[in-house]
Formats: sequence, C-alpha cells, structure tokens
Amino acid sequence: MTAEDGGLGFASVEGNSIHLYSWQDGDEDVAGWAGGEEDIAGADGEDSAGCADGDESTGGWVLCRVIELKTLLPICNLSVSPNVIGFVEGTDTIFMYIDVGVFTLELKSGKVRKVGEKGPYNAVVPYMSFYAPVHATG
Repeated sequence: MTAEDGGLGFASVEGNSIHLYSWQDGDEDVAGWAGGEEDIAGADGEDSAGCADGDESTGGWVLCRVIELKTLLPICNLSVSPNVIGFVEGTDTIFMYIDVGVFTLELKSGKVRKVGEKGPYNAVVPYMSFYAPVHATG
C-alpha cells in the first residue's frame, strides 16, 4: 500500500490498533527496523533480511502512525483478532475483518463503514473498474 508520504508502506495489526509504517531509504539516516519496541534484529545484529544494524545504506521501516481500533470499530469481546485483509490503492482505504464482519477504514478521515457480514474472509481484492473487450464482428 502507499504510505502517507507517497512511498511504500504497510499496515499491521497489533492488539486492537493498526500500525502504519513507511519505508525510508538509507540516505535518510534510517537503518533496519525502526518500529518502536519491536525490533527484528537478532542477537548477531542482523535482521531477518540480513541487514546489519547501523548500515545506513539499507534503509528501513519507520512507524508513522498508530490508529486505535477500539474507538472506531464495534469491538467488545473479540473472538477473532482484527485483521487487515485488503486495501484500495490510491484511496488510503484498508479493509479490516473482525468477528462481526468486514469494515473499510479511510486512513485520512478515520471514517469506518461496514461492507460485509461475518464470514470466512482471508483477503479482499477490490477493483475500481474493469475492461471487457468488444468482440469483433464480421
């Protein structure tokens, strides 16, 4: 997905919140994983991708924003942890699944909408339009 700065980004669910990350190139003094308390570097100083800590040429993921879901979604006693199951490129919208259904979350406005009922959702692949070629006649 696209980060708020227009670059490469990703969203992860941690507890009842969404953490939004952005990739920062090594020339911006970011090394490896910059995601707060959780560090993917091992005891040998290398992360799971083989990037050494302090190697400024590699870049890394930087935590940009945390969105608390308890204030946005109908979260009471969750039997299923919230999951990010899709996104809409260019609209800053992600799809979330919780135990009562599928919701969209507009990241800029914080607007939430229920778009699907409870079910076995693993992923959502939305599309904006499609093209059906005209069959040639004659």
